[in-house]
Amino acid sequence: MTALLLAAVSAVLYGIGDFWGGLSSRRAHIVHVLPAILLSGIVTILAMMPLLGATYSQDAIVAGLVAGTFGTAGFFLVYLALAMGPMGVASAIVAVLAAAIPYFVSVLRGQQLTTIGVAGAALALVSILLVTRSSEDAKHPASRKMIVTAVLGGFAVAGFFLGLALAPSDSGLAPLSITRLVHIGRASCRERV
Repeated sequence: MTALLLAAVSAVLYGIGDFWGGLSSRRAHIVHVLPAILLSGIVTILAMMPLLGATYSQDAIVAGLVAGTFGTAGFFLVYLALAMGPMGVASAIVAVLAAAIPYFVSVLRGQQLTTIGVAGAALALVSILLVTRSSEDAKHPASRKMIVTAVLGGFAVAGFFLGLALAPSDSGLAPLSITRLVHIGRASCRERV
């Protein structure tokens, strides 16, 4: 029950953050918005470390570096897609792909499928088609470029999750803190360019 509660709170907070990040990206270039988002994330992670712990093993660090690399691309592409078109369309595409790809990877690795899991995966994939047809934003209509950017963002976010899944189960927040440091480092490099 605690895991479900934490997952629900995380989903709500990610949704709020992505909404405001997308709006900010429409007003300012993503290169200027992203560092502020990333800094607030690392502050939150550091504040939670005493409660949730962090073990910096070699595997945890490697997982954090892999996830951080994909996550940097994901942040950039997702906020770019949110700034280019209807947020409901862009975020739905990203969310479905970010969930579906790790699901299919786990199936390829031998995880057993349940009827509910198969039905959920099928509905998630169909939702991309429905959402891209049903939502229009007059000021920011859906374009092929926005959809391609959102799809690439979904793949990058899936890579982020798969990278985090490489970490040992006792790592705590160590891999996530490494990902944020990678994100901040790469975002500051882009800002200088």
